[in-house]
Amino acid sequence: MSPCEYFIGIDGGGTQCRAQLEDSDGYVLGTATSGPANIVSNKVQATQSILMAVNGAVESSGLSIAPNELHVAAGLAGANVAAAKTTFDAQHWPFRTFGTLSDLHAACLGAHKGEDGILVICGTGSAATCYREAGFSDKGGYGLTLGDNGSGAWLGVEAVRHTLLCIDALTSHSLLSRNIMTHFGVVDGVDMVEKTMHFCASDFGKLSPLVFAAFNEGCEAAASILHLGAGYLSQLIRSMSQDRPLPVALVGGLAESYQPLLGKDISKQLCVPAHNAQKGAIHYLKETLLKRNAEPPLKT
Repeated sequence: MSPCEYFIGIDGGGTQCRAQLEDSDGYVLGTATSGPANIVSNKVQATQSILMAVNGAVESSGLSIAPNELHVAAGLAGANVAAAKTTFDAQHWPFRTFGTLSDLHAACLGAHKGEDGILVICGTGSAATCYREAGFSDKGGYGLTLGDNGSGAWLGVEAVRHTLLCIDALTSHSLLSRNIMTHFGVVDGVDMVEKTMHFCASDFGKLSPLVFAAFNEGCEAAASILHLGAGYLSQLIRSMSQDRPLPVALVGGLAESYQPLLGKDISKQLCVPAHNAQKGAIHYLKETLLKRNAEPPLKT
């Protein structure tokens, strides 16, 4: 690769899109943030967010770099869906190179510098992947309706369910249930349903601090929910460590809060992520996309 080549790695999720511009030596030249980039829920929006993030990263560098001089790889929400990825990649892009991978995979490659390792993400949603012998094995990440156990959204749903059971006198009221009722200003189950009937995952995720707050004050109901979530995350990691233990990067908004609740065997595997998902996307760009697209050597 010549010294004048430029690489952009993107981390695009359901909330925002981050771009990082680097030179051939890996020096960060510029960064930018734009809107959501989930290629399943809104392909058009994801395209616009990527273009905006790339332009912003170039502008922040102060350099004059044309789009056709850029190699771009994007770790995107929804890129694990093969049909969505194929359609998205096939669009006309103004860049010299463009390709996508799952945002989960990009984060894993960044966290472990392209080496074998496990990554568990626990924020609004939850999912895990294991990178071993140049291949990924994914678990979870099925969305709130069918999965995302342990996530912020899942905690919010469990807190509301517990509160409804308390309202119906099927279990005893707790600090958590009282805090949830106060938060919404409700007195009965119908009120609660009306307040939450149009909630999406991010709305339920905003309730997770109430669960941790109640737990920190000794609430048994909150503790039961959190230990159930931590047990799921521990189970995910153990299932990916059966052949041999690998370093585990736990990332996402709830990572720090969950760490003390994981099994002792899991704690021994935890490591600090080496790099971000943008760096992981650039690793994929250099080690996979460019090598895959390289022309075969001329025969002599």
